[in-house]
Amino acid sequence: MLTYGVISYIRIKKKTRYAVKYRDNIYECDDITSPFVFGLIKPKIFIPFHVEEDRLEYILAHEQFHMKRYDHITRLIAYLLFIFYWINPLVWVAFYCFVRDQEMRCDEAVLLKFGNEIKALYSNSLLSFAVQNKRYTFTPIAFGESDVSKRIKNILSFKEPKLWVVVISILIIAVTSFCCITSSKRKEITEPVKQTDVKAEDNENQDEEAEVN
Repeated sequence: MLTYGVISYIRIKKKTRYAVKYRDNIYECDDITSPFVFGLIKPKIFIPFHVEEDRLEYILAHEQFHMKRYDHITRLIAYLLFIFYWINPLVWVAFYCFVRDQEMRCDEAVLLKFGNEIKALYSNSLLSFAVQNKRYTFTPIAFGESDVSKRIKNILSFKEPKLWVVVISILIIAVTSFCCITSSKRKEITEPVKQTDVKAEDNENQDEEAEVN
């Protein structure tokens, strides 16, 4: 898996070496089929040439959300864990779900920013990129399309979360965290008590033996 990641990195590096700067940290390249973020310290966004202007804005927004939330770093960490624990099949599933959730989170952020009216156009863009790029990549610091069918279903069924749902979720997390904190303190208090009880019993046994002698 480490070798595969390194080889994938080298291949993408070669494909993007002749990229042309579009603006800021955005580059156009004729040897790629879909947009992605590439790099670790100074990540860049690479897009294919001749992307339609009406789609370019929210496609770039999706990639910028990746960078804003440091997905290029967290995905690298997840990939390193995947390399160390590759023998566990659940780790494969976890990594796959982790990458898919990152993509869905950015999709939802785009919908929240531009509105639900772009759902159809945005879904068609993902589908067109997926048709050209059918391979799924484990490359640790490059983001492309992954599990497009589920992403499109999530986009079409996405609804802006209501305030009461957010409030209830926060309360559940707060109560759960409080219960975990209190339970850990109780353990810390009860453990010394048990030790003192054992010491007291040992002292009593020693006194009894002394009286018998």
